[in-house]
Amino acid sequence: MTLHDPRLRPIERFLGPAEAAGGPFALLGLSPAACTDDLVLSALDRQVEKINRHPECDTPEADEVRLAVHAAAAQLLDPVVRRHLIARYSGAAVRPAAVAAPAPLRRESPADWQRLLEADAILTLGLFGGWNQRALRRLVSLAHRRGLTNHQVAETLKGLAGKRRRPRPERPVVTRRPTSRLQASPSSSTPAVALPNGVSTAGTPNAPSSINATGHDPSLNPPQVPDPSTKILRNAAILGLLAMGGLAAAIIGIILATRSPAPPPAPSPSPVVSAPPPAVVPDTTPTAPEPARPKRQALPVPDAKDIAFIPRAIAACTEALAIEPAAAVSQLEPVIARLAAHWPALPRDNRIAAHDALVEFLYRCGPAPGIAERAIGAIGRHAGAFEAGPAADKVEVTSSIWSVGMLARLGRERDLSGTTKNAIESALVAAMGPARASMDPSFESGATVAAQAWPARLTPTEPSQEASLSAWSAWASCAAALSGLSVASDHAMGQRTILAGLETLLVQGPEPNANRSVASVISELVGRITWRAEDESRQWLLRWFADRRISTADLNVVTSTLATRSAAEGIDLTMVLSTSASDNTRAELRERYATIWSIRDALARDEQIVQWAELTREAINSSYTSSSETDDFAAGVALLRLNEAAWWQWKGDAAEVTRILNDPRGPVDQAMSLSVRERQDAAAPDLSDGAWAERYFGAKNNVRAKRELIDQLANATTIGPTDAEVLMGEAFTGSPQDIRAAAQEAVKKHAESASMLNALLERLPRVPRTAAAAELVSVVAGKPLPGFRDPEWPMAARRAVVERLLESIASESPRVRIDRLSIVLSACYRGMAAPAPIPPDQRAARVQPAAHASAAEVYRRWRAMADKLAPSTPPPISLDQIERRRVSRQSQARGMVQAFAAEQASIVEIMSYTITCEQPASADQVRLILSNMAADRRRAAHVLEQIKIAERAIGQLWLVRFKQEPAT
Repeated sequence: MTLHDPRLRPIERFLGPAEAAGGPFALLGLSPAACTDDLVLSALDRQVEKINRHPECDTPEADEVRLAVHAAAAQLLDPVVRRHLIARYSGAAVRPAAVAAPAPLRRESPADWQRLLEADAILTLGLFGGWNQRALRRLVSLAHRRGLTNHQVAETLKGLAGKRRRPRPERPVVTRRPTSRLQASPSSSTPAVALPNGVSTAGTPNAPSSINATGHDPSLNPPQVPDPSTKILRNAAILGLLAMGGLAAAIIGIILATRSPAPPPAPSPSPVVSAPPPAVVPDTTPTAPEPARPKRQALPVPDAKDIAFIPRAIAACTEALAIEPAAAVSQLEPVIARLAAHWPALPRDNRIAAHDALVEFLYRCGPAPGIAERAIGAIGRHAGAFEAGPAADKVEVTSSIWSVGMLARLGRERDLSGTTKNAIESALVAAMGPARASMDPSFESGATVAAQAWPARLTPTEPSQEASLSAWSAWASCAAALSGLSVASDHAMGQRTILAGLETLLVQGPEPNANRSVASVISELVGRITWRAEDESRQWLLRWFADRRISTADLNVVTSTLATRSAAEGIDLTMVLSTSASDNTRAELRERYATIWSIRDALARDEQIVQWAELTREAINSSYTSSSETDDFAAGVALLRLNEAAWWQWKGDAAEVTRILNDPRGPVDQAMSLSVRERQDAAAPDLSDGAWAERYFGAKNNVRAKRELIDQLANATTIGPTDAEVLMGEAFTGSPQDIRAAAQEAVKKHAESASMLNALLERLPRVPRTAAAAELVSVVAGKPLPGFRDPEWPMAARRAVVERLLESIASESPRVRIDRLSIVLSACYRGMAAPAPIPPDQRAARVQPAAHASAAEVYRRWRAMADKLAPSTPPPISLDQIERRRVSRQSQARGMVQAFAAEQASIVEIMSYTITCEQPASADQVRLILSNMAADRRRAAHVLEQIKIAERAIGQLWLVRFKQEPAT
């Protein structure tokens, strides 16, 4: 034990700097020169009493110091360990223990043998880390060595476990914790007085004189709370005795025989409950015999003001499982009912503690038949409240959300029994039906799914049907509580849930001017929304003004509540929409709200969305007709450009959206432009290949005419193979110097032409080894070469020219368009994968990051959004299925193109899940888009057509997300 460890700093706070100096002697305040068993026990009691008098004696740090004090006492009570410790801290050599003849056993007095055996018990507890089979076997052996019987062992254990701690003089009215977790008899010269129940009250300087014959101080009111460590010690001793065969059977018989007259563990509940109900913790402290009491009653359900003690009550029920399992689960049922009804009011740490305590209860049920099933039934009892519909009350709404969330939380426990897991799954399926497939195994996911399912059920279906204001208020409280379940509270998520529920009521509910209960609910929900500038609520209101499904009567209630009950700035009574307002008045008021809230950009955003939707519908309709794989790929990239615009529109970057929408097909058309060979064929030059060479040779020695012909060829857009060979010869051997220099400039202008590169390749073996010739070869080859005097120069030059010629031939083929389009595609996905739009120069670069890597990053961004949502209706495909399909596609992909197509299909699926969570009413439309995409991909002739089909599906999903008309 190292007392210099930072974890033991509380020792100095509770005992003082001398005790924190180091070593067990300092901790107990003893000297190595004078250390006996009696001194160790007296020091232990003195230090524990000093801890108990500290103002922070009830903290975990105080428990750590108590444990350290007991550990030090256990070390010093062992003779061998004590000799070594004395030698270590005094500097003396270790003296071997003298071997003496065994002394005849003598019979000590009851006080002597009980004190010695209690000291042995403390030592054994410290050596073996608590009560277990080894510790009990050692204690029995020590007792037999002292000549004690099993009956005396049992009596000592009962006396040790039943000792009650003494009250502190300075606070005699406050109930205190036990003096230590292992109560040892104090050492004193005052003889112990045996009480009728077997408790020994050894005289100590601090012992109060008012302890009566029952072992209690009558000045303490209310009665002392039983020590949980006493209960743990007794249970551990009993379990250890049970494991020891015949000897344990005899000791258990003695314990059971002596325990029979003890009072029942659970006292009768008092009429006034002012503290956590102690009835669930069995009180094993020996007291005077009392008349037989009735059987233990069920745990009383705490009042609403006592809900903070629910985790402690559940833990007490868990401990009671070892005594009476049926009574424990009976006590648990009303606690669960109280937790389900009031969970939004619990602090987050208490809520987590209660859930963990329930999980522990299920694990501790063990083999008891039917106990775990009864507990699961109590948890899932309220999950079926969805059938109540608009008639549901607030308790049913709150309890059902908690029940579904808790059942989903239990679903991730893999070590529960098969029967228990089947009961959990059956309760979830019975409560949520097909929506069960969309839940993740967490309380947040299950509770969110249940909360999102309630607005449609609470909305009245008939004009005369009443809407329950209390039920809607309870639902809103649950939605707000769910937004703070994680460590990083997501306020926006709670506001979004309330806004979605309010929109459901506005669209599906009766008119508020005909049903006043609906108007009351609308006002209640509008009042719960913050309407801050950074929230989404203001954009939702502007959208409601433009939504024809929401009537002017609905907007009248919303705007009236905004003007009278909300904290939204700038809103007054003149901004309340009349129930008889015209469409023009409605539009004008929408403009006024946008102006006051400084969200004029929202109106421009709506105009951008309309423009984008028109272009997207045109691109989708034109993508169904194509004549080649290049056209398919071009149509897919054109759709991708619009999908990128939708991505930045959703992110709120209007500038990037405007840039794309101003020229949506510009990069695509540029990539589809004619290649060099196609331009050569279309140009129809007046001189066919070889005609220029014939005229050049006809000029003979006319330098001026030759110079004019070279300039003419240099300004031409194309050059034929024959003319290229003649020009290349003049560039190396032409005469005079002016002709040779002009020919070299013309060769450089046509350096990218395959004809010119081929002419250089044929001429290369005869090229003169001069600096000018080497420079011309390096320029045409497009890369630096070694010095022309280097022996490796011919081989390096030939390799460079061949590579350049192959590139040129490929660039003049029709498939070069696919390469250009792939650059545009990679740039678009690179932009969506970046946190901000990339600059134009990076977008126009010829080398872009791999498209499949950028697509994988886009998928991860969609997955992060999906993880924050939970569908209220079954999505077309669950998250688990999406992940499994993605892994399967990636394992089968061969090459970068197929890898990109695999990621692209996964993006479509994760988008469908996200949009279904955001807009449950669009689930059927999203499902149709997915099925059409799957059918079209199966009929596709090549992978480029599959890429086009996937981008078409993404565009259709964006139309759904922006609530625009689909493509015809």
